[in-house]
Amino acid sequence: MVSQFPPLPLTDNQLTYRQYIASPVWKAKRQEALAFYGCICNRCKQHGTDVHHKTYDRVGGQELMEDLEILCRPCHEAHHRLERLAKSSKRKTPKRTGINRTALYRYLTSGQKQALMSQFGLSKERDLFSAMSTENREDVNAEATKMVGYNFSFPAKGPSHRGGTGKADQLRSKKRRWAKISC
Repeated sequence: MVSQFPPLPLTDNQLTYRQYIASPVWKAKRQEALAFYGCICNRCKQHGTDVHHKTYDRVGGQELMEDLEILCRPCHEAHHRLERLAKSSKRKTPKRTGINRTALYRYLTSGQKQALMSQFGLSKERDLFSAMSTENREDVNAEATKMVGYNFSFPAKGPSHRGGTGKADQLRSKKRRWAKISC
């Protein structure tokens, strides 16, 4: 399926970052991070080979290991979807901060949902959904927020914000082909 809208132009920072990600300097830093942390996703503890920047303060080969984390592809995509959703909701509704609890549930990967269910003794996904949305279990929501790796404050009241359809995100998302990894 082809998008009916042309892609948005990239900013200078995005172009510079993409050039860096394609460079041999980044590939060496990425291999260093994989060797340091191993190929285990920091969020769901499954196999992961995406190296995610927690901060962009030292991009350009100067990253410290604590600036990076290993993620699986689903957790990495979920992190950035939620990041975009949070930025979008701040622009559209300035009085409201954070993300709706049901939206957080929707953006959890199946591995993250299974880990939460196991940790909190929930047997079905609907029990997890109920605990996160209607029962307002802050312990479950806090752990889910930690898993997606983005700090959200939950609104006390107000209508739920329905983020993007996700189709545009899927169309923009392309599989990255990284150098061979021995994980």
